[in-house]
Amino acid sequence: MVLEAYERTALGDSFAASAGAFNSRNYRSESGRPWTAVMVRDLVRRRDNGDPYVTGLWKAQPGEPAVAVPAIVPVELAARARAIVVARSASTPDRKSVV
Repeated sequence: MVLEAYERTALGDSFAASAGAFNSRNYRSESGRPWTAVMVRDLVRRRDNGDPYVTGLWKAQPGEPAVAVPAIVPVELAARARAIVVARSASTPDRKSVV
């Protein structure tokens, strides 16, 4: 689902469309809530140095040593998706509605 969020964003799908696709398959967020456009956007816009999906380094808490995990999002894909997030955030207000 994480990789799909990056792929859909890089292809130009809206955050709302991605959230709707996840909800239609009954995917839930880490908190157990339905996905929203803002949640998808926030997932994709993490920075490279803090995104374990891209770096393969997971920190449970700041200041703790990182634990190696599989990096599931290629750096190039993350960069393309984040460029779209930045472009959209410059022109679109946040939407918090559930899709």
